[in-house]
Amino acid sequence: MKLHINLSSILSPVFFIAFHAASAQFGPPPCVPVYGNSCTNSANTTWITNFKTTGGIININNSSACSDASSYKYYQGISCKYNAGSTVSWDATQSKPWSTGLAIYVDWNDDGIFTLTGGNVPGGTEKMTANATFFNNVTNPANAPAGRSFVVPEWAKQGIHRMRVRIQASGVNPTLPAVNGTPCGLINNGEAEDYDFEVVNPCTAPGVTSVSGVSDHEATVSWSARPNADMYEWLLDNSPADPTSFGYYYTTKPSVSFPDANYPQLQCHTQYYFHLRTVCDTRPTPASNWVYSPWITETFTTDECCYMPVVTMSQVAPTSAVASWSAVPSNYAYEYALGSQPNNPPLTGGTVTNYTSVLLQGLPCNAKSYLYVRSLCSPTPQSGWTETPFFTLPCTSVDNLNGIAGGIEAYPNPAKDAVTIKVNGWKNSDGHVVVTDLSGKVLHTALVSADRVNIPLVGLAPGIYLVKYADAVRTEIIRINKQ
Repeated sequence: MKLHINLSSILSPVFFIAFHAASAQFGPPPCVPVYGNSCTNSANTTWITNFKTTGGIININNSSACSDASSYKYYQGISCKYNAGSTVSWDATQSKPWSTGLAIYVDWNDDGIFTLTGGNVPGGTEKMTANATFFNNVTNPANAPAGRSFVVPEWAKQGIHRMRVRIQASGVNPTLPAVNGTPCGLINNGEAEDYDFEVVNPCTAPGVTSVSGVSDHEATVSWSARPNADMYEWLLDNSPADPTSFGYYYTTKPSVSFPDANYPQLQCHTQYYFHLRTVCDTRPTPASNWVYSPWITETFTTDECCYMPVVTMSQVAPTSAVASWSAVPSNYAYEYALGSQPNNPPLTGGTVTNYTSVLLQGLPCNAKSYLYVRSLCSPTPQSGWTETPFFTLPCTSVDNLNGIAGGIEAYPNPAKDAVTIKVNGWKNSDGHVVVTDLSGKVLHTALVSADRVNIPLVGLAPGIYLVKYADAVRTEIIRINKQ
């Protein structure tokens, strides 16, 4: 198996447009928090005097006074930047030496409400800290804020999201912190500050880890999932070149098994190419503006073909026949069985042989039988059954003077102007009749397309004539008497 990656697709127009669209803030404006007591009433409430982060690519260090009468401010232009999966360390101070509740929220799914309901995320939370006990760490350094870090989710989309820092106090100089606050609902005392939180989480291709269960018509391709994937796009074809468009086949699972509804049958002894890429963000429309990774390609070859034998019957007699078939490549043996019903191959197999012909004996005379033959191969276990119907000849033979021999008969006999030749039992499609005189001179020929054929005798002198029936399986001759 060979992993093929075309890095030129990173610079494709589709990828560039999608990446650019994902770099801007997406979604509706967030909800606005409500306070019953504005921080402008400094005697009755508290506010954030400094909020900062550390450990990021870009960090926040914002010292501020009371925002305004709403006790809420969006500090647009002040932002932090972190890789997905990294740890955000934070610290904060407030204006009062009070026990206060503090919570940090990040709107990872950009729905404007700091919850995950209705969002396009695989799970998790947008409340990045509990309502931690918060105490002014200037007045009393021994009681620093609890919960001073959180982790950026691996599934967070690349781009800018809104972060909210909110403190709450239950009254003037409360003795206990408020612990039941919400990111947007009414709180009597406190303040909220919003910042831009930029996530670095590029859309990378899945890591194809295995192609398993390969046979002559089956295979399963599996890959390592990407946490920020909405889904995966794939295509199976016979070309190593990357697909040049979008809108092929999609799955949210990290594997595809063949055959499936899109590919109901794989061809044996065929090289396939499985093209795969991550779709990281489907929120922009149309599909040309989705966020795609580069394509990667995994190749596999199905097992050797195990062909069904092509069977012919010959030397058919009342109780015996010879079956022959063509040799099959990659074959090591054959298996055959007899049946009396069509479409009814043996469930547990038949007789194994290394030869390409077999003499069937002890057959019922004047009866239709079905021969089933299949190939046994390696590495493909076996082919399907070839079903071949055939008809044995009648059980008895009447003297040629009566116009009956083996499986053909003539009537009326003696005949005057015409005679009908009836072919009993099974016959090949190439059967034909030839009428000759006793010297062997051909007087008339006819194809036998049904079980009987009419032969004109007008113009022939009275006497004995020979009628010969022949096909690929048998040859029979009877005598007729022309009056």
